Formats: sequence, C-alpha cells, structure tokens
Amino acid sequence: MKNINIQKIFMWVFALIPIIVVASVYRMIPNRCIVGINMAKSLFYGAKKMLWILCVVPVVIAIATTIFSRYTKNSNSNMQKVAVSISIFVIGYVSAIILENFDLNIIDVYNVACFSIAILFATLGSSTIIEIKNPWTMQDLNVRDKTQELACNLCIIGGLIQALSSIFLKQQKLFYVMMLTFVICLIMPNVISYVWYSKKNK
Repeated sequence: MKNINIQKIFMWVFALIPIIVVASVYRMIPNRCIVGINMAKSLFYGAKKMLWILCVVPVVIAIATTIFSRYTKNSNSNMQKVAVSISIFVIGYVSAIILENFDLNIIDVYNVACFSIAILFATLGSSTIIEIKNPWTMQDLNVRDKTQELACNLCIIGGLIQALSSIFLKQQKLFYVMMLTFVICLIMPNVISYVWYSKKNK
C-alpha cells in the first residue's frame, strides 16, 4: 500500500513540475517562442501560451490514472509508471524549450529532448504494457509471452543506452544511436518470435 502511495506522490510531483517552472518564468519568455523541437533539431515557433498545453498533458494523464486506479479493484501501477514517464518527458521538453529561448549554452537542447525520450522508452518497457502482435504470437500463447518479455527487456536496455548516449554523444552520433536502438527494439522481437514459433512447430 505504501509503494502505491509513493508512486502516486511521485506521479503528481512530476506532473506539476512543468506548470510550476513555466509559471515561474512565463513573464520572461518572449511572446513568440519555440514550441516544438524535432529529432533533427528543427525549431517551431508560436505564441508562448502554447507552452501551457504541453504542461497540461501530464496533469491530465495523472488525473485519468488516479480515477482509473480508484475505480478498479487493484491500483494499476503500470498506468502510474506510464504517467510518470510522460511527465518526465514533458519536463525535459519544456526545459529544452526554455533553455533554447534563453539562449543558454549550459545544456544542449537536443540532448535534453533525447534524454527525455530515452526515459520514456525505458519506462514503457518496465511497465510491461508493450504488445507485439504478429501471426506467430497470435497463434501460440507461449511464444507471445516470451516475445512480450523480450520486447520489454529490450526497451529497458535500449532506453538506458539512449539515456547514456544523450549524456556523452554529440548530435549526429546521438541521432544514429537513437534510430538504431528504435529499429532493433522493433525488429528483433518479431524476428525471434518467428524463430521460436518455427522451432516449436517443426
């Protein structure tokens, strides 16, 4: 019970941090500021009020998760992990926007955004909600369970590799590491599930 309460506390803390940060510096942010950063570091500009939309997302997720856990027999810790991971992602994203608008060279914006994506990726793996659907997992429950476990473990490992890469690598190398990790985590479970299914049904 204590673990569940701690998870909820962390979920709400992370959900509220982006709102607190933006509210604290809102007057200092230019009226037209960066509201989007993609993997190639293309910057999208818009009205600074758009930042509130970003900040509201984790709060909405936290509210939905709280309601969901309250009206089900068991509190869904997996949903709480997802809510926390989305909140952490938004914290990193908003931080990247603020740093870029203030033109600070302390942290690379691109690396901050990639680190947030990596944490999200690893947390989704640890929450065991990833589902690999293909002809082989649909036809054999044992193969499906093994494939799900493999996919989750790959996401955790891949997310940690991405997080470390975002700390130590520069933009171009980091981009390749992020893309390669995503591709491996997507393709490998499908390939190995076919191998397992083929061996079992010879």
